[in-house]
Amino acid sequence: MELSPKKIIFISLALILIIDISIVCFIFSKKKEIRDIAKPLVLNMEPSQEPSVSEEDTSFSAGAESGEVGEMKDGELGDDLMGEDSENIENSVRPPDTVLPPVVFNTKGVIVSIEGSNIVVQGNGSNFEDQKPRVLTIKITSGTLIFEKGNTISYQGKEGLPYLLPGNQVLIESSQNIRGKTEFPAAYINKI
Repeated sequence: MELSPKKIIFISLALILIIDISIVCFIFSKKKEIRDIAKPLVLNMEPSQEPSVSEEDTSFSAGAESGEVGEMKDGELGDDLMGEDSENIENSVRPPDTVLPPVVFNTKGVIVSIEGSNIVVQGNGSNFEDQKPRVLTIKITSGTLIFEKGNTISYQGKEGLPYLLPGNQVLIESSQNIRGKTEFPAAYINKI
């Protein structure tokens, strides 16, 4: 039985689709495992140690909308990010002729200070259209996971604050859209 080229292409596409679906399922199952591991840690905390979740959620705006800082106005073509002005962007985090995606969940920076349950980070500008570095205020919540370099050790929520020091370079991921925002809660912080 000989396979026609159309059947070979169809079978190849079907296999690629199956592989993609299994990769997505694997990623979601890993995130669920992390949440399942973290839940008992959060439930065992004393109420005096951590504010309630509803208090944490009200201190920041809803995560679905992007911020205003560093955004281009409607109708602008982004000429300031292309051509001659692209040379003025120091430490470009993406090619100057590419547009920032509408949804951004992570950024990178260096810790400047720790203020209560917030860390102040000098961000690299990756979550802003103009790519200019800015000072970011990152909220540590009870659900924040803080990982040591190499992901060997992790800390839950404020328990990890003593291990974050000014000068540490960190990768920050939020469950909210952080595009154009200078203040947002962290889901994960990885020391690098």
